[in-house]
Amino acid sequence: ILEKHYREMQDIEFTAQKNKLWMLQTRNGKRTGFAAVRIAADNAAPYQVQASIGIEHRFSRKNSISIDYAMIRGVHLLRMRNINAPPESERPDTRVLDVNQFESRGRSRAQSLTATWRGKLSRRAEFVVTYVLSRSMDDTSGPFSFPANSYDLAKEWARSDYDRRHRFNFAGSLRLPLGLKAGSILSIGSAIPFNVTTGGDENGDGVVNDRPIGLARNTGHGPAFTQLDLRLSKKIRYGESASGSSRNIEVLVDCFNMLNNTNYDNYVGV
Repeated sequence: ILEKHYREMQDIEFTAQKNKLWMLQTRNGKRTGFAAVRIAADNAAPYQVQASIGIEHRFSRKNSISIDYAMIRGVHLLRMRNINAPPESERPDTRVLDVNQFESRGRSRAQSLTATWRGKLSRRAEFVVTYVLSRSMDDTSGPFSFPANSYDLAKEWARSDYDRRHRFNFAGSLRLPLGLKAGSILSIGSAIPFNVTTGGDENGDGVVNDRPIGLARNTGHGPAFTQLDLRLSKKIRYGESASGSSRNIEVLVDCFNMLNNTNYDNYVGV
């Protein structure tokens, strides 16, 4: 009602006391310059090209080893870019501020080599061990990610946000007396990268993601990842169904992150 009366966006101040709402004041809201969002005329649908090859060898009845190689290439990945950012001091179109354009000019490339050992130590113990050596590179973090400099996209080609060069996983289970079953999962991974920024908008493009001069994207390195999870379970039989099959209740006790290790996954690289 107020905006209709004043014909302008309103900033309204109010307070609530004893279940009553009291209006304090209203005034015309402050607006920034006009901005626009557009889609690039040459946009294309993103897609991936994937190729893989693998080999598996069973060297006993209880043990096997497999090695797999995979290559994934992403084409026409989406990102945003402010095409009205000031190249030096003045914007190309001084009538507006930001002109954020969706573009499908991003790309990615990833390779991985995976080795897996599946085995049984006995009828009571079995395990799976996996090691992955991988590398993932791209120049966009997603459809709504902006480059640090809209006119210098070469420095955006760097390690992907999720790139872990080394990953090790162990999963095992052991059948114990009294019908108990123990299981464990151990995951270890090398550090993922993060973007180092100045915390300011030195180039005046309206996005606070500028990096120190000469620094490319995702050059920071976080700590490694380590997590150990344990499980203890037992099945309790409590009768049979009408079809003759047994009815069971499974009691589970899960313990996550037994090493109490802090694993960071989001970084503010200021």
